[in-house]
Amino acid sequence: MSIRSIYLLVLSVLVFSVSPKVLAQNAILPTNGYFVAPDAENVLQVWRLSTDGNAEMLTHAQSKILGFTVSPDEQQIAYSSGGQLWLQKSNAEAEVIAQTAEEYFLTPAFSPEGTYVAYTDGGVRIVDLASGLSEQVLTDEPLNDQFGSILRYYVVQYLDNDTLYIQYFDYGPYDAVPYPGLFDLKTGRLAVESEPQPYAGQSMTLLKDGQLLFTAYSRIGKGMPGLVLVDGDIAAPQTLLADEPRLKEDPESDIIMPILDAVEAQLGQIRFIGERILPAFGYELFDYDLATGDLIVDANILEPTSSWSFHQLSPDGKLIAGLANYDWQTGQGGDLTIINLATGTQLDLNVPGNIYNFQWHITPT
Repeated sequence: MSIRSIYLLVLSVLVFSVSPKVLAQNAILPTNGYFVAPDAENVLQVWRLSTDGNAEMLTHAQSKILGFTVSPDEQQIAYSSGGQLWLQKSNAEAEVIAQTAEEYFLTPAFSPEGTYVAYTDGGVRIVDLASGLSEQVLTDEPLNDQFGSILRYYVVQYLDNDTLYIQYFDYGPYDAVPYPGLFDLKTGRLAVESEPQPYAGQSMTLLKDGQLLFTAYSRIGKGMPGLVLVDGDIAAPQTLLADEPRLKEDPESDIIMPILDAVEAQLGQIRFIGERILPAFGYELFDYDLATGDLIVDANILEPTSSWSFHQLSPDGKLIAGLANYDWQTGQGGDLTIINLATGTQLDLNVPGNIYNFQWHITPT
C-alpha cells in the first residue's frame, strides 16, 4: 500500500494545556472508565468512572491492588492483591480464585463470555470460573545461555474464546522489551512474527473487521514500523507506516515521533497520538486511512509544558485521558484529566486524586 502523507494543519490549531480555562459543565463520556486509586486507608483499590463523570470505589482489598481487569459485561472484576488473584462479582464479596507470585505485576484478562480468566504466573495460566480449576498453558523457559536469560510470557488479552494475545520477553543482561504473539488455546501453538522484532511501549487494537493493529512507542533501530496490521497470520504482518510519523516542521527529518495510543475511531479510520520530541516537546493527533494510506496531522493537542502520563484515547477517538502531575521518581499517582478534542475543554470530573492505570472500557463488538 502506497502511503501519501498529507500534513494538514487545521487553521484553528487546538493547543491545550492540562488546565484549560474553560471547564465543561457536564461530563458525557462514551463509555465507563476504570482506574486504581487509594481508599481512606491509603490502600489502592479499583474505581469506576461512570459516563456522567462521577467515580465510585468498587473493591475493598486489604492490600494494594497491583493489576486488574473488568469483564466485557462489566459485572466482574479480577484483580491481583497480596499474592492472590481475586474475583469480585457485582454486589458480592470478593473471593480468591488463584495463588500468584508477588514478583509479577499481574494484569489478568477475561474471556469474551466472562467464564475464564487468564493470568501471568510463571508463564500463562487460565482459571475456569465455573469449576475453579487452573491450568498452565505456557511456561517460562530458561534459555541456557551464559547470561542466565529467561524467556517469559505475559498475558495481555483474549481476542476470542480460543485465542490469547500475549507478549514474550527475553530477560537477559540488558533491558527486556516485548515481542507480540498469538496463542491458540485449542492447539497449544504460539504464533509469532516470522522475523520477530521487539517493540517498546507496544499495544494492540482489535479492529472492527477482526484484523489486529499493533502500535509501538518505539521499535529498536531506525526505520522500524510504528503501525503494523495483522490479518489472520501474525507471521506475515503488513507495515502501514515505514516509520513512526516524522516531525511536521521537517518531514525529511531523521527524528521519529513515537506512537502513544491508537483507536479505530470510525470503520477503517485509525486515530493515534504522536509524541513530538523536537523542536519542542508536545503531542500531536493523527488520522490514518486504512484504505488510502492517507496520513493527516489534525492538531497539536497538548502544550510542550504539559506534565501528562499514560495517554488514552476514548474508544470513539473524541476524548483524550491522561494523568497530570504523575511523579515517575516517587511513584505518586496523578490527577485524571479528560479533554474534548473537538472543543479543547477539560471535562469536569468527580474523582479522587493520586490515580494510577486509567483505562477506558471497550465494549465488545
